[in-house]
Amino acid sequence: MNHLIWFRNDLRVADSYSVSKACHGESVIAVYFFDPRHYAIGDFGFKKTEK
Repeated sequence: MNHLIWFRNDLRVADSYSVSKACHGESVIAVYFFDPRHYAIGDFGFKKTEK
């Protein structure tokens, strides 16, 4: 059985209940879409997400 994990904002995998349950299948597909708003310049003049 294949499992799909759709990540939203929390990308932690070590203590994730859904990841541990999905790992009991034959294969796991993890999906995350990068939101360009997370890399925009914020109110203080620097990027919200940086290196």
